[in-house]
Amino acid sequence: MEGKYVHGVYFDPHKPSRVYVYVAETGSPIYVSDDRGRSFKPIGKGLPANGPADSFSIHPDNPEILFYGGEVGERRGQLFISLDSGNNWKPIGEELPKIWRLRISKVKKKASIKA
Repeated sequence: MEGKYVHGVYFDPHKPSRVYVYVAETGSPIYVSDDRGRSFKPIGKGLPANGPADSFSIHPDNPEILFYGGEVGERRGQLFISLDSGNNWKPIGEELPKIWRLRISKVKKKASIKA
């Protein structure tokens, strides 16, 4: 991560050796480490280049499910989901206003996520 501007660091609550970082970069904005941060690989292929307020979150019960709120145009955002720990990403729904913060919460009732 040397020379990169890191926007956020996220720890996988179910796998202590896994760390995600979200960086300011024109290529992949998300990187993952499975060795406690000793090395990183890009996993954001297919996501838009990052904007100043893009957001990243890990599903609280299933760490293979990741969310990314990216900037897709001036003052326009898009929510993306990965169901395989960041290897593949799909947009969810329609474009949104710019996404400044993204937090995922547990719900009492079981909910299904469809991409």
